[in-house]
Amino acid sequence: MRITSSMIASQVIWNLGRSLARFSRIEEQLSSLRRINRPSDDPIGTVRVLEYRDQLQAIAQFKRDVRSGQSWLATTDSALSTVSNLLIEAFDIAVNLSNDTIPDDQRDTFSGRVTSIIDQILEAANSKAGSRHIFSGTYTDRVAIRANATGVVYNGNSDAIRTKIGPGAYINLNSLGDVTFTKAFITLGENSNLNAALDLTTPLADLNGGSGVQLAPGIFQITDRNGVLSAFVDVSGATTIGDVVSAINTSLVASGITSLTASVAPTGDGIRLSATPTGQVSGTTLLKNLNEGRGIDLNPTVMVMHKTDDSGEVTIDFSGSTTLSEIMTAFDTQMASAGFGTVTMAIRADGMGLEINDSLIPPTGFEIREGTSSDTTASDLGFSGVVNAQLTGSNLSPQPDFEILEFGAGATIAADLGILERFNKILDGADLDPVITTATKISLLRNGNGADLGRLKIAHGDVSVFVDLSTATTISGVLSIINSTGLAVEARINDDQTGIQIYSTVDDRSLIITSDTKTTARTLGIEGSPDLFGSLYLLQYALESNDGDLVRITNDAIQGALDQILFERARTGSRQIRLEATDFRLIEQHLNISRLRSEWEDVDVLELSSDLAKQEAVYQAALAAAARMIQPSLSQFLR
Repeated sequence: MRITSSMIASQVIWNLGRSLARFSRIEEQLSSLRRINRPSDDPIGTVRVLEYRDQLQAIAQFKRDVRSGQSWLATTDSALSTVSNLLIEAFDIAVNLSNDTIPDDQRDTFSGRVTSIIDQILEAANSKAGSRHIFSGTYTDRVAIRANATGVVYNGNSDAIRTKIGPGAYINLNSLGDVTFTKAFITLGENSNLNAALDLTTPLADLNGGSGVQLAPGIFQITDRNGVLSAFVDVSGATTIGDVVSAINTSLVASGITSLTASVAPTGDGIRLSATPTGQVSGTTLLKNLNEGRGIDLNPTVMVMHKTDDSGEVTIDFSGSTTLSEIMTAFDTQMASAGFGTVTMAIRADGMGLEINDSLIPPTGFEIREGTSSDTTASDLGFSGVVNAQLTGSNLSPQPDFEILEFGAGATIAADLGILERFNKILDGADLDPVITTATKISLLRNGNGADLGRLKIAHGDVSVFVDLSTATTISGVLSIINSTGLAVEARINDDQTGIQIYSTVDDRSLIITSDTKTTARTLGIEGSPDLFGSLYLLQYALESNDGDLVRITNDAIQGALDQILFERARTGSRQIRLEATDFRLIEQHLNISRLRSEWEDVDVLELSSDLAKQEAVYQAALAAAARMIQPSLSQFLR
């Protein structure tokens, strides 16, 4: 094929264009410092660069959100720090001024300081981050806490403000005002004990804190240790304290034990068993019970049997004896050993004391003497003088001695009734701790002293009502009256079943319970406030009225509020730490992605400068070569 001049020229021009294009592209990259200036420069690289740019934009947005969140949390922490410091001061005031010896004017002075504390906490609760209230939930255009004459009301909602800190990752920024400032931290009356007394109608199932009485097998034993009589009391069918008392008294009479009766103890907390002395003794009578409980002198433990003709004597040693049976055995044994077996000791026929009999005819002739002039063993046993055929001792006047025992394997009836004991004159059984029920009579409260109930004042946020409890005769009546006020409060028997408790069914307002005469709410154990602002208002009132007891009542709620504020500060701190860690991570991600984008998009200046010089040399060489290859001819000029 013939190569024409036109073909050579076209090829040379095309090659010059390519060389110039390479030179221009390198020059453009060097001037823009970017390897990719248009998608056609590197389609794959362009896709990568666009992805990296999107990621960097997202990171920049995350960083802005994180910085905004850090500012929000810093404002929150500052507000909570202020509140915690003020609550510590309020708590110190409450503790120091709860003493009854504090002068009236000093309490009144600190009342003004508590007012200032309330105002400052209210200001902190309504803090703003920029133009937004930080404790109002998502209602950031509203103040969080609205104060009024009877308390405070939370004005926000319970929605969280969330900020995005990463792909699919969010963090809650706000502390809610109801949780922080108006939520109850204690329950009024949860630890109250109205000390209900027993009466004959008290169900056995209510005893022992509601554990009741184990009635199987249903029998326990009462033994008269002086008269050796026993009564077996069957309470298997009993349902009330009255049934038990009746069963005990019926069984005692039927068994011949007429000196013991059962009743409800005057203190109203258990069963009382009252014994009257009968004067009767038996072999099992304890020596320590004789002589109305004074016992006998057993130091030294001897009694001398002296023959009236001075022909001899026998010293009877009662060492180790604890009962009359042992006294009689020691006497008979030692007299027989001395050769005087006809002289014996026994209980008198009327059972009121001892007697010594000499069956020898004529009698041996003994006279009772003490071991020494200072001894009283013989006289304490009722003996003095000459025996002859019989010497009747004086009355030993034992104090009552009864013992109550379980009857049957595994039985716990007497123990559950609080009377599993040995006693002398009176047994006041253990506290049977009856629980409070809706049927409990007001007259039985406070160990049977009753409660003079009047009016309660319930201040619930922006509403205040007076509740008259004077018509209530049972716990059920008290609960019904309180629960019918129409307020968002509920009264019920507390978990321990020792009293009643009252609480708000909503968390968005303060609750304060007092009474007209300082007695009704306090008697029922429900006086006070369970929340932060309510407790501070109550503390202010207590200081103004010089009521040290009411000052003490506020302590627990203020401490609970302080604990909650510290908990919220801890949560805020943990969120701040998380945002700081997130900010650091975003910085690292930004650097890494910027480096990756740079690797695809940016140029190596040194390498590109070298390439530019090479391409310039190539282009200059190409121009020179083209000039030599394309020689103008006469025909070209003629054209």
